[in-house]
Amino acid sequence: MNAVMITGVSTGIGLATTKYLKELGYHVFGSVRKSEDAARLEKEMGTGFTSLIFDVRDRGAIDRAAEKVQAMMGKQYLRALINNSGIAVSGPLQHISIDKFREQQEVNVIGLLQVTQAFLPLLGAVKDPTDKPGKIINISSVGGRLSRPFYGPYNASKHAVEGMTGSLRRELLDFGIDAIVIEPGAIESEMYEKAKHDEDTFEGTIYHDLYRHKNKFIQFSQKISIPAEQVARLIHNSIEMNKPKTRQVIVAKKWYIELLLRLPDRIVDRLITNQMKGIVRNHPKS
Repeated sequence: MNAVMITGVSTGIGLATTKYLKELGYHVFGSVRKSEDAARLEKEMGTGFTSLIFDVRDRGAIDRAAEKVQAMMGKQYLRALINNSGIAVSGPLQHISIDKFREQQEVNVIGLLQVTQAFLPLLGAVKDPTDKPGKIINISSVGGRLSRPFYGPYNASKHAVEGMTGSLRRELLDFGIDAIVIEPGAIESEMYEKAKHDEDTFEGTIYHDLYRHKNKFIQFSQKISIPAEQVARLIHNSIEMNKPKTRQVIVAKKWYIELLLRLPDRIVDRLITNQMKGIVRNHPKS
């Protein structure tokens, strides 16, 4: 069975990748948190798709899902584990709720590790392998290397994903299991509409005047976002390539992001600050 495991397939990159790979003949095991999403996707996708219901914070449910996949795969291994599940928490680090910050790391970092630990044997991390080893593809973000104000919780989680992926790749060399990160920028997603309805503007803090314009920043991100299908295509290429790049940026203006990643931090500080002020000036209405 030519199969992959993808977490978080109800929307966005996960859904687009599920559709893309399924059309190419892969069997996709896809995780969702809600039974209604599982039923909807099973009906929509038909044969070649198996839904798994678990929250990445629930190790027991993850282990049961891995056992189900193991039973279906037999001695064959997954071609890839694609860790896509994640959330985005925003707000100034001086005032962000510790509970929200903790939740961000629980989902994006610890959840990713729990899934990886459970599914590594299904990629070939075993003493006596029976098939060609698979790959780990972690969906990080440009934010994993380029930090933006008010996205500290999210940036912290993606920096952690970058670090863990490098360690995993080097730990798994003897098994032949590769581990890479894909770093999307703004992606066409329902996430932006959800973020607009977060009413917390940190009123009474020194950040309120700027943070109250967050919907303008969200609208700007939507304007430069790319279709999730482009990320799905890159994921497929990474599965098929023998040795894909260990870090792959995919954004609308790749040249600009790559420039920022090469410039000294102090210059990038000014560029990002000026960009934020420019967005506010060009959208005068609160």
